[in-house]
Amino acid sequence: MINLPKLSYHFALYSLSILLIQCGGQENSNEDQEAPVEISNDGFTCDGGKEIAVRYINDGYCDCEDGSDEREPCEDILEEPSFTPNAYCTGGNVNVRSTPEIIDNVVGSLDKNQAVVVLDDITGNDPNVGIMNRSYVVAYDCGESLVGKLRKNQAVRILDAFQGWSDYYGEYVDHLTLETIEKGKKVSYMGIPRSYFTSYYGQTWYKIETEEGETGWVSGDFIEFD
Repeated sequence: MINLPKLSYHFALYSLSILLIQCGGQENSNEDQEAPVEISNDGFTCDGGKEIAVRYINDGYCDCEDGSDEREPCEDILEEPSFTPNAYCTGGNVNVRSTPEIIDNVVGSLDKNQAVVVLDDITGNDPNVGIMNRSYVVAYDCGESLVGKLRKNQAVRILDAFQGWSDYYGEYVDHLTLETIEKGKKVSYMGIPRSYFTSYYGQTWYKIETEEGETGWVSGDFIEFD
């Protein structure tokens, strides 16, 4: 004769054992899963407290000493990086110049978001160097003889200033003789109203170095620090 209470007791023990085994297996499987790297718009904080920019997350290099910024195991944690950028370029195709002066020779360019090392900075002290804030057709003799055209944002330097009559303003206004570089040569134009000129006096320039080892000066308008 079957003892039902005893059978129920053994069945309950068996069911409990199966349940414990399943729970234990699930717990182990969760431990084996790799925790995702959490990223916020404000950046990433390493386990050691170091803060890095978002763009350095999962870039193949361990910016955190513990490697917490990478999903894959880091083999370069103990290696000292040869290039440690502290800033990046905010514009695209930004000119790199040989000296901190907007009219000087261009020696290279930076791409948007390109990482750089800022080596030095300086503030421009020449009020006669600047840019055209709008385009201007250059002409002599009240427009009878077309000479050329200065483009908006073209780098220029003031060589001379004089008072000249302006039909547009109906009064005598400052006119400038400006020097610029076109096709590698210096060219000067006369008769440009001063209102078309924006000085770069007080402009901050940064001396930067790229990952390729190239150096030069970039306008502070296009450099953002990490």
